[in-house]
Amino acid sequence: LPITQKRFEGAASNMVDLDEQILGIDHGGAQKAFPVNMLYYHHQIADEVGGHPVWPTYCGLCNSGRIYDRLVDGQALEFTLVGAINYNATFRDHSTGTWWRQETGDAAKGPLQGRMLEDMPCEQMTLGNWLAKHPDSLVLQYDPTFEKQYRIRTALLNYEVSLPGWHMQASPPLVVGVEIGNVARAYDWNQLVKHRLVHDEVEGTHLLAVTDAAGSSAFVYDRMVDGTALEFTADGDGLKDAGTGSSWDVFGRCTKGKLKGKQLVQLQSYKQYIRAWVTFHPAASFYKFQHAG
Repeated sequence: LPITQKRFEGAASNMVDLDEQILGIDHGGAQKAFPVNMLYYHHQIADEVGGHPVWPTYCGLCNSGRIYDRLVDGQALEFTLVGAINYNATFRDHSTGTWWRQETGDAAKGPLQGRMLEDMPCEQMTLGNWLAKHPDSLVLQYDPTFEKQYRIRTALLNYEVSLPGWHMQASPPLVVGVEIGNVARAYDWNQLVKHRLVHDEVEGTHLLAVTDAAGSSAFVYDRMVDGTALEFTADGDGLKDAGTGSSWDVFGRCTKGKLKGKQLVQLQSYKQYIRAWVTFHPAASFYKFQHAG
């Protein structure tokens, strides 16, 4: 069912638990956070950020969140869920009747078949982490009509309950996926949490995949700074680079030391079921954690 009440609040008056996962977007000088348990239930919530029409989406079958630009040929599209293709949520836009896939943003059927919605950079993390990174962000509040359904989705996301079919696993395998050039690289979520961080190189790009200390949020960065590929170690809640001993937070910001003020370039990454990642990235490669030390 579609959302019936859309209300945003700042950090001071927010009522959403800080441990909840959110899909966040920073665009046009504005930031908004959409609770994943809301998106999981509604599958999509059309909105705007920084005056631009956006389309936050989520597929519970893939455990994947995406945000797209919903402005197509000068018109802001509105959508309704119609089913699934390859176990991925599929929507029909109200204007043309075209069917769109959530994971890829491509038009699978209808007048706009073959068109692609434009990806907009987004991040999935806990609301607490998001507000630490973007303290002025607005947060979508729960629609009172569906609070029970949101709580059920939170339990599903925490694997406290399961649904029929292939959901019925003790611990559904998750990956953090990133696309570098023509290569789709994936990192096993449980192994990444265990190691906290790994260094990698894909298509000439030096990568750092890292989680926060709580193992609730993951980030992928280009670790090249001033022509040097930095090497990091975990240091409390943050990181330390081996070359200069400078301190960094998990948001890629150097907070102390010789490199203070530097910022790692964050790369778009997605946390989702491995099943979904390999379905849409059949040539995916996987980081070998036995090399991580």
